[in-house]
Amino acid sequence: MADTQQYMRITLAGTDYLLAGGAGDHIESRDMLEANDDGSAICAWHTVSGRRAPAYALDADLAPGYRRDWQRAIFLDARPHPVGIVVDHLEMLGRGDVQVEPFTPLG
Repeated sequence: MADTQQYMRITLAGTDYLLAGGAGDHIESRDMLEANDDGSAICAWHTVSGRRAPAYALDADLAPGYRRDWQRAIFLDARPHPVGIVVDHLEMLGRGDVQVEPFTPLG
């Protein structure tokens, strides 16, 4: 993970994830987005300069699913098209609040 001064701890379906602070292009509250209530995994749309970016609902295993009970979305700096995920909780953490260590995944 790149060295950074800030991190985001996000909660999806009761599971916490840690992202580098620079990973999120921007954070939007629900009332600033166009809600999508058609039952799909896309919970909302964010429109900037005439371009729409979807915000997806993910479960604890990062599988897409439908949900209505969310309040914020984080839009990631994905190129060429930004993409968002809706989160249960978001907390900004400073470098002193976390201890990031390299590891080798199993397998």
